[in-house]
Amino acid sequence: MLFLSIARVLFAFAFSVIQAQILHTTPLWDTNVTSSHSDRVNAADAALSQVVNRLDLSGIISTDVEVAHTLHFYEALANFNIMTHQQNLSETTMAYFRQLGVNFDSTGRPVGFVRDIIQGGYTATRAYLSLGDDYLLDKAKEYWDIMNIYTISDSDLQSGRTSGRNFSLPRTCGSSTSGNYSLGGAVFQNASRESSVIDIYETGYFFLLSSILASAETPPNSTYVSAARASLDFLMQQPFVPRLGVTAVITAGFCGNISLLWPGGTSTVGFVIEGLSLLAVLGNDEDLYKLLLETIQRTFDQTGLGWPNAKGILLNYKNQSTSQIPEVLPDVVARDIEFVRGLAVAYRNATSLPSDIRGAIKTFLGVQYNAVRKLASIGDNLYDGSWQDPSSRTYSPSFDVVNQSFAAQVLIDGIDIFDEPLAVPPPTSSSSRVPVATLAGSIVGGVLFLVILIALAAFFYRRHLRRQSADSHTTQSSPSHLFPSPSIFVGPNTEVTPFEWDPEAHRESPLQDTKERPLSGDQNVNKEPVADHASLGERPAESPPAVSTPHAEDSDSPPDYRSQ
Repeated sequence: MLFLSIARVLFAFAFSVIQAQILHTTPLWDTNVTSSHSDRVNAADAALSQVVNRLDLSGIISTDVEVAHTLHFYEALANFNIMTHQQNLSETTMAYFRQLGVNFDSTGRPVGFVRDIIQGGYTATRAYLSLGDDYLLDKAKEYWDIMNIYTISDSDLQSGRTSGRNFSLPRTCGSSTSGNYSLGGAVFQNASRESSVIDIYETGYFFLLSSILASAETPPNSTYVSAARASLDFLMQQPFVPRLGVTAVITAGFCGNISLLWPGGTSTVGFVIEGLSLLAVLGNDEDLYKLLLETIQRTFDQTGLGWPNAKGILLNYKNQSTSQIPEVLPDVVARDIEFVRGLAVAYRNATSLPSDIRGAIKTFLGVQYNAVRKLASIGDNLYDGSWQDPSSRTYSPSFDVVNQSFAAQVLIDGIDIFDEPLAVPPPTSSSSRVPVATLAGSIVGGVLFLVILIALAAFFYRRHLRRQSADSHTTQSSPSHLFPSPSIFVGPNTEVTPFEWDPEAHRESPLQDTKERPLSGDQNVNKEPVADHASLGERPAESPPAVSTPHAEDSDSPPDYRSQ
């Protein structure tokens, strides 16, 4: 019947409206990246060159700069080389990793922050993917082996003990508020024998390290695949499902309660998105693709609640008040670069994601890209740590390796993603934040009501025609079109057509000359070495003054509980 056809059209319209709510944008979102491909390459090159200018022959910036901060630069450099199919600073990179080591105490335990060891493994793997030197892959595996010791295995749960810890492990944890969960796959926050603290930041980061190591070899190494799945299983339990701005910290020896749900940045969910984007592709795993989709949707749903702000710009660096949290320093910095990087990897790798999700990712990344170039820039290709309105700054920004590396990473991710025009989702009012479920129910209910009205109108109209026919004793045929064309109800602009990425659209363009030294090779690194060895986990006795916002640790989780 005709009214059923109309109903199908109306349902299709309702579905398209629901799909458009993946991102709740406002007219203030600056989503469209208009710069050319070559300009985007040059911008990333110039940002990295500001760090290159400050390297010595061994690849170190300064003994005052923490190793973890220098690693951020080498992550960005490796990603730039991968993106542009180059091998810039290959000798400097190799020199840096050859002198990079891990400090151990007299008992053979790593000293300092175990997250730095994970970061060293991740960065070494990215460098391997860009340069192809097996030494880098072996270095990454070495760091993974160290961290695997501090990861809780199924055998640890069965025995009730884990390597070098002075407490027992329960097989199952839980409470009336948190529900039951297992500690299998979780990573301890530090190597101390007495510490039982588990932070999902380290677990999420180790999941990513295992995933990227699995994807770095052909065929994938089953050891790393299994480890990644174990950590993922832990993270996917309630209440540890990675969600925006929340880090869960528990105490393994007393795991009945979650000791802390701490507001922070989006690092952990970024780790999960990036790791899933790598792991799902390895075996074309539909379940992992579904989990990736759900994780992205769950995060983007927060835009309906006003996150990240009216302009859609991530804070990147944000001071968090932690005075209510014992044993945590008063100023802790949250960051969002891992979330941006995770979305970019998902867009690039997980090409089978629905087109509307890919369009939403591109929209969101476009806002961050424009914010870095227009708002975070402080001149001379230098960038601040905050991507917000520069008029709100209460300090005089200058060079900082972390700020510069994070900005460079955003610029690098923009090299290929914005090669095609953006299909922008229709803005939604920031003053009316209706949940998607409520919106969907209202639309479907309205459609059903309209269909019923149409059906009743058709019934009574036909009944009226039959009576007219009987009264006049003549035979008349029913009109062939009782209702207007469905185009009255569904206009030509109601269908959302998200952007579809064309891999063939990526083009490599030569770099143009810049005022700074370009990334043209190691011959330009001409300063003398200032240190013979750098150690993961070590932090300098005196850190340099904060450039943008003071911070104790550049992550979205509390600093190390230093009980060793």
